Amino acid sequence: MIGYTSSALGLGLLFIFIMIVDKRCDTIPIMLITNSCLTAFILESDMLDIDIFTLENDLKQISYEDFFCIFRGYISLFNFSFVLEALYRYIIVVYPNRLFFQSARFQGLFICLTWIFGIL
Repeated sequence: MIGYTSSALGLGLLFIFIMIVDKRCDTIPIMLITNSCLTAFILESDMLDIDIFTLENDLKQISYEDFFCIFRGYISLFNFSFVLEALYRYIIVVYPNRLFFQSARFQGLFICLTWIFGIL
């Protein structure tokens, strides 16, 4: 599990790096995909931490619960990023003339709100 989680973590970091470096990736859909990759990176970091903690407790044969395990399990911003992508596609199809809803500033506001909501 640690190997697969580490490889997913590396791939997520690679995709984020490519989207930041490549100047052709300055569109709103790419911004939303970068948000999804960032949340996947955080989720995989969380999963790697849980896997390492489980392995350490199994090797030491410790059977008590970790206090922070509850907090590690609730980092689920991943689903919120998919909701943002679906909402953007909905706005493009249903409201094609309302350019304010399709602007980068409005979508950035939604990204910030989902991060705040996910952290809270």
